[in-house]
Amino acid sequence: MKICPSCQLEYDNKYAFCKKCGSQLVAKEERRTCPKCGSLIETNGSFCPHCGASLSGNKLDDTETTSGFKGDNEKKLTSNLPTGNIYVLLLGVLVILGFLYFNFKDNLYDAGIVQPSIAVEQTRYAQRLEEKGNLESAFQWYRKAAEQGDIEAQYHVGYMYDYGVGIGKNHKEAVVWYKKAAELGHAQAQCNLALIYDSGGRLGNREEAISWYKKAAEQGVRKAQFILGSKYEKGHVVTKDYKEAFKWYKKAAEQGDGQAQYNVGHMYYYGKGIEKNEEEAIKWFKKSADNGINYAEATLKKLGY
Repeated sequence: MKICPSCQLEYDNKYAFCKKCGSQLVAKEERRTCPKCGSLIETNGSFCPHCGASLSGNKLDDTETTSGFKGDNEKKLTSNLPTGNIYVLLLGVLVILGFLYFNFKDNLYDAGIVQPSIAVEQTRYAQRLEEKGNLESAFQWYRKAAEQGDIEAQYHVGYMYDYGVGIGKNHKEAVVWYKKAAELGHAQAQCNLALIYDSGGRLGNREEAISWYKKAAEQGVRKAQFILGSKYEKGHVVTKDYKEAFKWYKKAAEQGDGQAQYNVGHMYYYGKGIEKNEEEAIKWFKKSADNGINYAEATLKKLGY
């Protein structure tokens, strides 16, 4: 099969020239398209006879048509692919959406459009609700997070049961949730659990209370430190031990507990559990008085200060 390079008419191989325009026919499988003007030309030349452009490496394969359909459409398809600028634009849109979500997600939660699903986010949302005074909803979200093992949520559920905040008071449930958080190392939960055990009644267990007071006190909970000092000073549940009493009072006093400061002064003044030191006693009485402890002021006046 041959083809006219000018008018693109096809002829059998027995013809040498085009009947319409007289151009010499070329074999269809051996033609080229000029990369510049698009004309079909014979393959044995190095330059296009129509425009003079170089023909190096421009042999047309069998799948091409005389109109250059394949090449034209490849360019169109390529031009439709995402460019670097489009990727940057898409990235910018994602960044903006992320910013809007993280800064306005509470509004989305409030509107019920989306809901927090992971425990830490549920706890954070519950804290926000609690701050706004929506205590019943806060409890529900704390409970969801607590059931997923969030230690802070477990403490809050225990606290709300303990004091009847957002839910009916229930010390038995408070113990359950305080204990979950306490066993995971939550210091305030340990102290609050000890307070319930120490209060007596059906849930009373004073030996267990001492154990949890110690755990909380060792983590720096001031109230637990003061209570332990009192237990050791009076020999309540534990063996009386003034040195231990002084140790725990001093830790609480150093954290600013006014009563503990007075007790440290008292023990220094009388040499109980520590070597007698009137100068140190006066220093701690003054600290206590500065914290508003009236009997510390009275003691200072009695001592002439």
